[in-house]
Amino acid sequence: MGDWSYEPWGSDEAADWFHKFWTKGGIPILIEEIENFDETKETYDSFRAAAYLLQTLGIVYVWPAEYLNELKKLLDSAIITLEKMIDPPDENWAYLDMGGDREKLIQNVKEQISVLQERRKAII
Repeated sequence: MGDWSYEPWGSDEAADWFHKFWTKGGIPILIEEIENFDETKETYDSFRAAAYLLQTLGIVYVWPAEYLNELKKLLDSAIITLEKMIDPPDENWAYLDMGGDREKLIQNVKEQISVLQERRKAII
């Protein structure tokens, strides 16, 4: 849960993830975070940070052409994972138990899901 806010960039973990993205790998780091997310490691803020960049850059005309074939799958995976974060399928998903205003957190994640769904609809 965000240390400073409920936004995807609002924690030390997210800030660290953004630093890693910009200095050590770019899009491959984003793809790795989305594809290899493991809820038992509780790196939810890193995942939300990656999903934020995906929702921001995941537009067919913006997304790097060399990774275009992966975009649809990444959007689908990000949506599914964010949905599980706010509607946990089992006890392994502890995101909502990490503190803060639960309703605010759920609303913020729902907004993120909505943008990702719009990005996904734009891909044929």
